[in-house]
Amino acid sequence: MLLLASAFCFLGNAPLGAQQNARSVVLTFDDLVGQTTVRTTENYAAINRGIRGALRDAAAPAIAFVNERTLYEQGELLPDRVDILRAWLTDGFELGNHTYSHPNLHEVPVRQWLDDFDRGETVLKTLWEDFAPAQRYLRHPYLRTGQSDEVRAQVAEHLAKKDYRVAPVTIDNQEWIFARAFDVAVDRGDGTAADAVAVAYVDYMVAMFEYYEDQSEKIVGRQMPHILLLHGNRLNAEALPELLSRIRERGYRFNSLDEALQ
Repeated sequence: MLLLASAFCFLGNAPLGAQQNARSVVLTFDDLVGQTTVRTTENYAAINRGIRGALRDAAAPAIAFVNERTLYEQGELLPDRVDILRAWLTDGFELGNHTYSHPNLHEVPVRQWLDDFDRGETVLKTLWEDFAPAQRYLRHPYLRTGQSDEVRAQVAEHLAKKDYRVAPVTIDNQEWIFARAFDVAVDRGDGTAADAVAVAYVDYMVAMFEYYEDQSEKIVGRQMPHILLLHGNRLNAEALPELLSRIRERGYRFNSLDEALQ
């Protein structure tokens, strides 16, 4: 909630011209190459193809945040999984650092967390050689930014030295619960249950938009450029086209993170 509050305060200071724009939202996806019960390269590839295809069809920019640990099996870097990330860049999307192993900054020493962050850009830096981003972004695992001014200052100093900017969130949600239920249904071969979860998920996400739209009005007196937290999972590979359609029906255009944070 601290990161969410910070995002509201930061984005609340947008120029007057930005305040008068129509509703906009940034689509962000955490935990690439994927968050799923079936951790095979083939399944990861299918998840990412589905999500990227929905984004392309909607002409929607997006940024995905990588846990590089998922690129390895038994300590071996798998080139096919690196290619999954490369496809995001080839398709014109962005990639950001979500640390190597997704540590919780509220549970591990800050030095350990920073080392994990550094390790989380090992492969990304090789990809960025061909697809240099205008800005490097970090998404904090669990949205945990540190429990003291001292820790937050250490992280901020480290990020500044490496030219990173934090990617905040203004529309948080419990999407992972739906994603887990969807995975269980698919793994059991229960298509009826999987379809029901997907329908309930989209309705739930629309309700989350309604909630945070109300919070935006209460906190800053207008609709700020929103930043939506999603994950790379089978549920979004299936339900994202309908979700994007419903978001558009609410009057949103899809925004880049760079543009939103201006």
